[in-house]
Amino acid sequence: MVTGLPGRLDGPADDVLKRDVSATIRTAFRAAEGEPLGLGRVRTGDRGSSSMVRPTRAAEMRWRAMPSRAVQLTWHRTGRLHIVSNEPEMTPAYRSSSPRRPWSEPARRPRHARTARFRETSLALAAVAIVLGVVLVVALARGGSTGEMPRPGVQHPATAGATGSSTTTTSSAVGPKSTTAAVAADPFGAAAESYVAGRTGTISAAAYDLQTGQDWTLGDGAPQDTASVVKVVILEALLARSDGAGLSSSQQSLAQSMIELSDNASTTELWDQAGGAAGLGSFDSSAGLTDTTPSPCVECPGFPWPGWGLTTTTPSDQIALLRLLVESNALLTTSERQYALNLMENVTSSEQWGVTGDVPTGVTVALKNGWLPLNAADSDWQINSIGWVSGAGRDYLLAVLTTGDPSEQYGIDTIEGLSGMVWRALS
Repeated sequence: MVTGLPGRLDGPADDVLKRDVSATIRTAFRAAEGEPLGLGRVRTGDRGSSSMVRPTRAAEMRWRAMPSRAVQLTWHRTGRLHIVSNEPEMTPAYRSSSPRRPWSEPARRPRHARTARFRETSLALAAVAIVLGVVLVVALARGGSTGEMPRPGVQHPATAGATGSSTTTTSSAVGPKSTTAAVAADPFGAAAESYVAGRTGTISAAAYDLQTGQDWTLGDGAPQDTASVVKVVILEALLARSDGAGLSSSQQSLAQSMIELSDNASTTELWDQAGGAAGLGSFDSSAGLTDTTPSPCVECPGFPWPGWGLTTTTPSDQIALLRLLVESNALLTTSERQYALNLMENVTSSEQWGVTGDVPTGVTVALKNGWLPLNAADSDWQINSIGWVSGAGRDYLLAVLTTGDPSEQYGIDTIEGLSGMVWRALS
C-alpha cells in the first residue's frame, strides 16, 4: 500500500499505473465526500483500451482496466489516499515489499478535474443563494401578517348609539402608535357591566391601551360635569398657546398649585389667561374634543363653586386629551408634555385615588381627579378620575366619570373598583 495527498501520486512508479490512478483519484475523493457521481471513463495507458468506472458513495471504490489489472483506492477521511495493487506483475514500488514508501514527484492535477471542481463549487453557491432567497421570502411573508393594527377613527359614546361596553381602535390629533402587541381583553366586559349595574349613580368610562391601539367605552356616553378634571385641559391649552416657549415662571407656579394641590384660585387665574370659554373652546376643537363644552361662566348664579367646574365632557374626549400628553403630536412639544405629566405624577397623596385602584406601588401613574357636590345636602356628587398608568407590563389611559353618587367616598369607591378590573384585564 502507498499513500499520498488527494490528487497526487509521487515517487518512482510504473508510468502507466500513475496515469491510470491519477485519472481516478479525484473521482475517489468525490465519492468519499458522499457526492452523487455519474459514470466516468479512464484510460489504461499503453494498452489503448478503456473501461467504464461506476463510483459509489462509499469511501472505497475499485477500478479494473482489465481482468489482470486492478487498483483499490481507499479514502480514510484523514486527508490521505491509500492505493493498493492487486496485480502480481506490479513493480516493487507497488508490492508489499515496500508497501508504504511515499512518492516525491508531484503530478499536476488534470485540467478536467480542476474544471469539474469549479463547476461543483459554482453549483453549491447557487444552491445556497436559492435557499437564502426562499428563507427571506418566507420571513417577509410572515412579517406582513403581523403589522400595525388599523385605527379607523375615534368612536365617541355619544355617537355610538348604544349603551354597555364597546371596543374600537382609534386615532386623533396624535400620531398612531406602531406595535405588534397581542390584542388585549376587553376590560369593560360582562364583569364590569355587572359591577356598574350594581352601583348607584350614572357611570361612564373609557380606556385606551397604548400597546395595542385598542380602546373601549362603558356606559351611555352622555356628557357629564368635569369638576376639577377640567384643570388638565386648561394646562394643555396654556402650553399650546405658548408656541413651544413653555409657561412663564408665574404661570408655572400657578399650574403647580392647580394640578398638584387642585387649588381653585390658581385655576380661575389660569382659566382667564387661557382665554376663558372662547379660548378653551378653540383648543378643544384643535385637540379633537368634539363632546366637550366649556362652561360659559366662572361665577354662575345659584352655584357656590367656580363655574369652570361645570364644563361638560365625555370619557372618550378625556382619553383624547390624555393622549396628547403621552404621544407625539402637533399641539404640544416633548418638553411640554413631560412638564404636564410631571405635575400629574406628583399630585398630593390625599388625592391619589381613582384610576390608581389596585395599581401596585412602583407603577407610574399620572392623574387628575375631580369632585363636586351638586346640591346643598351633599347627597348628589360628581366624582371623576382620569390618568395614565404605566408599568408591570401595562401601558394604558383610563377616564371614569360618575354622577348621582350619594357621597364623595361612594363615588371614589366606585371608580377604584372599576379601575381594579381594568388593571387586571390588561395584564
